[in-house]
Amino acid sequence: MDRQRDYIRTVADVYTEQKTQLAALKLTDAELFDRALGVVAEREGIAPAELRSGVDLFVAAVRADPRADFLDKALADFAEQDFAGAAENAGQAADQARKKRIAAEALARRATDDAERARDRERDARTLQGRSLLAAGKNAEAVAAYARALEVTARAYMPQEWAKLKLLRGKALNGWADVSVGDAIAQHRVDAIAAYRLALEVYTRETLAQGWAATQNNLANALRAQARAAPGGERGRLLGEAVVAYRLALEVYTRETLAQGWAGTQNNLANALVGQAGAAPGGERGRLLGEAVVAYRLALEVRTREALPRDWALTQNNLATALFDQAGAAPGVERTRLLGEAVVAYRVAVEVRTRVSLPQDWAMTQNNLALALVGQSGAASGVERGRLLGEAVVAYRLALEVRTRESLPQDWAGTQNNLANALSAQSGAAPGVERGRLLGEAVVAYRQALEVYTREALPRDWAGTQNNLAVALRAQAKAANREDRGRLLSEAVFAHRLALEVYTRETLPQGWAKTQNNLALALHMYAADAVAEQRQILLKNAVVAMRCALQVWTAQDAPRLHGTRLQWIKSVEDEIRKLKSR
Repeated sequence: MDRQRDYIRTVADVYTEQKTQLAALKLTDAELFDRALGVVAEREGIAPAELRSGVDLFVAAVRADPRADFLDKALADFAEQDFAGAAENAGQAADQARKKRIAAEALARRATDDAERARDRERDARTLQGRSLLAAGKNAEAVAAYARALEVTARAYMPQEWAKLKLLRGKALNGWADVSVGDAIAQHRVDAIAAYRLALEVYTRETLAQGWAATQNNLANALRAQARAAPGGERGRLLGEAVVAYRLALEVYTRETLAQGWAGTQNNLANALVGQAGAAPGGERGRLLGEAVVAYRLALEVRTREALPRDWALTQNNLATALFDQAGAAPGVERTRLLGEAVVAYRVAVEVRTRVSLPQDWAMTQNNLALALVGQSGAASGVERGRLLGEAVVAYRLALEVRTRESLPQDWAGTQNNLANALSAQSGAAPGVERGRLLGEAVVAYRQALEVYTREALPRDWAGTQNNLAVALRAQAKAANREDRGRLLSEAVFAHRLALEVYTRETLPQGWAKTQNNLALALHMYAADAVAEQRQILLKNAVVAMRCALQVWTAQDAPRLHGTRLQWIKSVEDEIRKLKSR
């Protein structure tokens, strides 16, 4: 039947076409229909009689079926050239089909609406699941939940929802990176940055200023975090991008419209500038630190002690650190001023960051305060120098009450190393017995730090502490008896040589030169009590070590150091010649 229906439809097309074309022949309807049958038969490759027979069978079947539908009746009418009947039945078929279409479309719309509501519900539920997992600290699961939400959120149809989910997924990835280890840290951070950048394709400043600014701020946070583990040049690039993103966010986060967001972003911007300064050369470093100090001070206009005490204390601590870093490259009076401001800022920070309420923050600020006090002592003398170093030692010991080896081993080791440095400096102005006691405590603290600062886990920290330990041992040896002096100097030489296994000329030229210099001084002292032949060997080794230092401290790069060390070499070589002449 379907074939016959198609034949009749095709005949109807040809008939209608020929009706106009053959009007001049004045053919009857039957004649015209026969012509149309012939054309269709020829096209189909069948005999006209066969086609006619099929059409007749179709008409007979329709006429015999009381349940035949209107469209079949219309086709049968057309085949019998009852065009009025065909039109009537076709109209009935169309009306009937229209009713069915309207009903089906309504059903489809309901199904589509139900699907959309289900999709919205699924997305909302996945988003809430992600937020809840994030709040519970389950970052990996939160990332997966947001990814599932994105599966039912097409960017083309729901761009803002899509961008919001990208932003949330970026936050989860960034949080995941914070608790990951190894290569996973960098990978999660890269994925977070990519998610933020995709969100910014939708969140534009013109269309969604607040969302754009928030995403710029989050992007900058991720870039700054990524920079912490990046090598020099890459670190500088990432921090530069973070600074740009923070500054963009501040175009929307203004003090007038969003004071706390503005202050928080100023604090974050300053942190990034401090990071940039760490890898920058002299003049550029000073400029970046100056901009950081300005940004911290702006943040403190909103982050007041009365309104936001913890934020205020955090920013005071950060400001103090920037001032301390600024002081490192500043000349005498300016350096003293900056260190004084840093000490004041640290002291006010610990008024809020108390041991009871925020023990780890309190300990960190005590450690930082001690560093600044040690820095201040460098420009002081006599009683004032001793007082500042004594306060630094007290602050380090306070920090160690919280920074224990069991709970915070790396912080404990770092503070032990810093305490030892302060004790060594304190010993420089102390009388004999007291000096020996302070140096003994310094040596103990260095050795304790080395229990955590191992060559395998933290090679640079290990090498730096070995070098510091050796300097303290050499200072101890100056006041020791001959037997103890030899032992102490032997230990000092050994520690310097260990440091040089990590401090190489290729990787850390300045550290290598400084350690070679210290090794040369220790060898020279060690030679003083040695027998003639052994003394010559030690003095020759001392000259070799000092000449190594001069490979970095050249006349062009460090003229004063180069000159004094060259005189030292000449003096030691004179000693060697005198020994040979005896």
